[in-house]
Amino acid sequence: MSICNLKFGKLAVVLVLVVGSATASEPPPQKPVAQGNLVIYDKRKDNGDWPVNCSIPFERTVTNFPDGDDGCTNDEAYGFKINNAESAAIVWFDDNGKCEGGGNFRFKLRTIKNPTSMTEVMPLDALDQYSAGQVVTPGLQLIEKNVDGQIHGKLSCVEITMSPLP
Repeated sequence: MSICNLKFGKLAVVLVLVVGSATASEPPPQKPVAQGNLVIYDKRKDNGDWPVNCSIPFERTVTNFPDGDDGCTNDEAYGFKINNAESAAIVWFDDNGKCEGGGNFRFKLRTIKNPTSMTEVMPLDALDQYSAGQVVTPGLQLIEKNVDGQIHGKLSCVEITMSPLP
């Protein structure tokens, strides 16, 4: 056996060990996912308090208020607050109980900060003062809106769509 064959053999063994150990390594850690919620509030009291109507887990869901989904009461909602939500999620607020539009209003919002947490309750009707593309509160952008009637107390459906993970 020549020295050249011996060196080549040792090199092949080293390459197999290096390549083998690289493929056997653990996958990279997954991006942490925010575990948040969307709180819906009833009409503000005279003392300034916002009574909670219901709390919706911030995940892909459609909450139909007329059916009592997530404990939400139909036509009683006046405000909302997002807590610890993942960015690039879409939230629809709709007067139509099936989130299909055609009612008094429909708002489409996107979370633009990870995580998105609001410090104050936002009245639903306040969304009407913004134009599509505007940031309504840090971390939350209005994407589109359609208002043809009363907003106060008319929320009947919330739809949340999560962005696919990269």
